[in-house]
Amino acid sequence: MSLWIKIREVKHLLLAGVVVFLLGAFVPALAIPPPLPPLPETLKSGELVLDFSIAFVAGTDQFMTHSPVTLFSVWRYLQARSEVSLLRIEAHTTVDDGDPASSQLLSERRALAVARDIIERGIDCKRLIAVGVGASRPLYDSRTPQQRAYNQRIIFVVAAVRGKAVGGLPANGGGKIAGDLCAAGYSRGAGRPDQGLVQ
Repeated sequence: MSLWIKIREVKHLLLAGVVVFLLGAFVPALAIPPPLPPLPETLKSGELVLDFSIAFVAGTDQFMTHSPVTLFSVWRYLQARSEVSLLRIEAHTTVDDGDPASSQLLSERRALAVARDIIERGIDCKRLIAVGVGASRPLYDSRTPQQRAYNQRIIFVVAAVRGKAVGGLPANGGGKIAGDLCAAGYSRGAGRPDQGLVQ
């Protein structure tokens, strides 16, 4: 190999190094989207197993910041499981949310807020039923803040598969139906499925 060819190869290597350096200096790094939340599993009882709970600002139906991740997971589950024809959204409150009537009303408002969000992501309103349970089914006696947090919960239960009821319970699971999800004011597909997630 001649000296001239070796010199040309060195020049090419130097030029390539300069190009790589300039690209690294002036071209912003490619944005890598965060990984998708895991697809929920279904317990034998029909309840969805979720990595994160849905939390609300105290005494309201306003979501806390991490709740969209869970809502997106529920949307993905319904997209992947078209055989699930009815998913029940159960909202539970605590005795600290007021008298029984106030607790019941708050649970219904929260169930509706969750259902509205999922519908806005593109799920058919006919596949959801929102019910409020109030403070009637606590998991713990609410003596500590942690126990109250566990009692104040949203759970998702498969109520029907291919139009047939499952679990031996009525579609509302014994709770009070919070409202007609297909009524005016609940729009399907108004937002993105991943709305609320960190981009």
